[in-house]
Amino acid sequence: GSFMIPLLPLAFELAAECTYPLVPEDISTGLIMSGGQVTGIGFLLGMEALIGQQPDFTTNDDFKYEFTPTYIIAVIAVFIFWVAAMSFNGEYKRLKAEGSETETALADTNKAESM
Repeated sequence: GSFMIPLLPLAFELAAECTYPLVPEDISTGLIMSGGQVTGIGFLLGMEALIGQQPDFTTNDDFKYEFTPTYIIAVIAVFIFWVAAMSFNGEYKRLKAEGSETETALADTNKAESM
């Protein structure tokens, strides 16, 4: 949770870059937020169902150790999302469009100065 807050602007900017001429920035941001909420609800409901079925492993009266499928699924989900994030290589369409506009403006300026 607290590690995700600094990453939100980066995620919103990346979404705007990758969806540039097709979708406005506010729509891509809204879709990311909505998708996160829907995914979170599904994850919470699934984890709640697993927690209700967890066995209680007690080794002695002083130490209680619970290693449940919930922990395993949470670790696997984090790993899958990490691999997906590290392997993402989107095309920066907005950056390319702004770069070509800048090059065109510079070429026009250089042409006007040489005359």
